[in-house]
Amino acid sequence: MEGPRVGFIGLGLMGGSMSRVLLSKGFPVRGYDLDPKKVAAVVELGGKGADSPAEVASSVDILCTSLPNGAILKDVCLGSGDALAQLAPGSVLVDFSTTEPEAIRELHAAAIQRGIEVVDAPVSGGPAEIPAGKLVVLVGCSDEAFRRAEPVLTALAGGGLHRIGKVGDARVVKLVNNVIAMGNVLIAAEGFTLGVKAGVDPKTLFDVLSNSGARSNHLNKRFPWALQRDFAPRFSMNNAIKDLRLGLVLGQEVGSPMPAASVIQQLFSAAAAQGHGEEDAVAVLRLFEAWAGVEADARDAGREGV
Repeated sequence: MEGPRVGFIGLGLMGGSMSRVLLSKGFPVRGYDLDPKKVAAVVELGGKGADSPAEVASSVDILCTSLPNGAILKDVCLGSGDALAQLAPGSVLVDFSTTEPEAIRELHAAAIQRGIEVVDAPVSGGPAEIPAGKLVVLVGCSDEAFRRAEPVLTALAGGGLHRIGKVGDARVVKLVNNVIAMGNVLIAAEGFTLGVKAGVDPKTLFDVLSNSGARSNHLNKRFPWALQRDFAPRFSMNNAIKDLRLGLVLGQEVGSPMPAASVIQQLFSAAAAQGHGEEDAVAVLRLFEAWAGVEADARDAGREGV
């Protein structure tokens, strides 16, 4: 029996990879993106394309979105994209974007008026984790919304599916996660540069740190890329800056001081200003390298990136 009809708006690194996984698991997927080549890639794998967000929404049971920010999400669903108005009552909208909590709450309020459920479903993990079955999905929604969206959520959340609470709560947890994660990347970059500047071989330094008290998910995952001078944007520095900004705004809204996160964002912004904004977030290492006059290059050691 064929699964629910799935629409996907936003076929970038994350949305495109999620669409491919859903197609591989037998879901009928119809996709839309501003880039026609990304739509064509879905069609080549057996999905269907659409010329607008509204066209996608008019023919699906579960509409998924993965978009750059809250303004675009609201425009696609409530503004010029007209997607929400085209969804049938009884359908569900699952948003995988990382935005301010208020954006998804506003969308939820409008959807409920039309008999449509909304699932707040930001993710932890990058494009490589999706096909590998390691993507973590955070979920904020009603029990009924979860029931309707569960086939898609379980198909994608190979790394774990976490019920957080109501719509907006999952987005809060995602922002907290990213503030902490980017803090880990930043202090690892600063400390790593210290070790290299003091004369320790970069490969040796990484091998020890990745198995000692300094280890973290992002040290172990991202620094092998940096040591190979591979700064391809699995999660770009500009995205890191955006998420840190959203975290700082949330802190202001709820009255929770965030002085460390403010410094973290400023240092990532300084690295972006040096031309590294479209590189992976680990390229913040290059800021500290420039200041210290060293380079953590382990390519001569023959270490393979992971």
